[in-house]
Amino acid sequence: MKICPKCKNEYREGITYCPDCDCELINEEEETVAKKQLLEAPYPVAKKALEYLEYCKFSTVSLEEPNEEGIAALFCDEREYKEASKQVQVFVREEMQKAMEEKLSAMSEEELMEAAEEEQSLIPPSNVYQNYEQKALENKSSAYSFLIVGALGCVIVALSWFGKLPFYIGGRGNWFSHGIMFAFFVIFMFVGIVSAKSVKKYKELASKEADAQSELKAYMAEAFTFEKLGEITADTEEESYFKRMTYMREQIAEAFPAETENAVFVEALLDEHYDKLFG
Repeated sequence: MKICPKCKNEYREGITYCPDCDCELINEEEETVAKKQLLEAPYPVAKKALEYLEYCKFSTVSLEEPNEEGIAALFCDEREYKEASKQVQVFVREEMQKAMEEKLSAMSEEELMEAAEEEQSLIPPSNVYQNYEQKALENKSSAYSFLIVGALGCVIVALSWFGKLPFYIGGRGNWFSHGIMFAFFVIFMFVGIVSAKSVKKYKELASKEADAQSELKAYMAEAFTFEKLGEITADTEEESYFKRMTYMREQIAEAFPAETENAVFVEALLDEHYDKLFG
């Protein structure tokens, strides 16, 4: 007896096609072919993946009912598993790309800046202080790079789609590959725009930092002279260094409490001043 691999309806001998599911019938004994899991995800996502695989002409895919947590599993026969799993990976990448685009488009400029700063905070701190002027220059360079790459990428994808190049991205007429690549380069341009906007912020901070730096250097030149620091001594030069630095930090914290919040900035100026005196 023939059955439909999708709806499981039985058909009499002589019928080879299921008009409802638009697929070939299989023998009832073929239904016992081992099933392999392709995906486990929230039911709406798994159902969408099922529809995508059916669109790709996979005839043995099936979706289990969701469990209490709303998670459903997607299966297919072993004979289709290899190719179907590749398409599932493509589907997942596209869904992640869409989710990222939606998240980025919903974020305000302030939220984007906060997210970028949080990512930077995960990088181990460097002992070398980088001022806001340097950060502005780096963001300007990054903005140009992302915008140029993004714009060129979008142009190449468009030319490939319209057959104006000697090659095709993912095959001629492959809207899926072209769509993914186009979205990818659009995100590049979006990151470039965010980086460009951050340049203005760092420029403003650089101006304030320059004023603070001038004030701190003037104070250090007057308060931390060679004679004054020379009075602070210890058994070794290294111990003297630590005692003098501790003294200078305490004086700065008392005279400029607001500036001590940027400890790396102050520490860099103290090191510079100490090296100038004791070389």
